[in-house]
Amino acid sequence: MNSIRIGMLFNAWFGFARAEVRGVFAYARENHLPWVFAGGMDTPTTRRMLRRWKPHGLIGGPVRQAGVPVATALAPLMGGSCVLDNDAIGRMAADHLLERGFRHLAFLGERGAGFSAARRDGFLAQ
Repeated sequence: MNSIRIGMLFNAWFGFARAEVRGVFAYARENHLPWVFAGGMDTPTTRRMLRRWKPHGLIGGPVRQAGVPVATALAPLMGGSCVLDNDAIGRMAADHLLERGFRHLAFLGERGAGFSAARRDGFLAQ
């Protein structure tokens, strides 16, 4: 099976970015995917390196400038398409809390943000 080059651009100062990287690596390893990763902090040097490396896809980073499929939660804000199932994220969050015995739940979202409304809808559907 041929390798698939995945570029990654993250702001490493945010804890969630480090957790995302660990999650992507774990997913690829657990599913025996032929993914090869390169990248790092979103800097001009890293972007130049990735342009030369020519990844098949990119996780994080600028959507408009990539020229390849991009997976990022911020894609709709940057002119791209969201690859997240926000309804499923909301359902999973509610399921997680219900499985732990919580019965009085609340959802806190971001007014006017489509992703937040979809997560709310999924959360309330449970």
